[in-house]
Amino acid sequence: MVARAIEIAGGQTRLAEALGVGQGLVWQWLNNRRPTAAKHGLRIEEITTGKVTRYDWCPKVFGPPPEEEAA
Repeated sequence: MVARAIEIAGGQTRLAEALGVGQGLVWQWLNNRRPTAAKHGLRIEEITTGKVTRYDWCPKVFGPPPEEEAA
């Protein structure tokens, strides 16, 4: 999930800049040195145009995605 967000954003540095964090923190997320921060969940959805959701980013906080209503 972190790797996917990095890929979509165009690299660790670009994702870090978009989130207002250092590239080193993104590297730590990628390498499981630090847990992802829930406060970035909504911005991750925006940056990745919904390809990585807040539920993907921090499932311990956001839980599973809501069920989609039947059309």
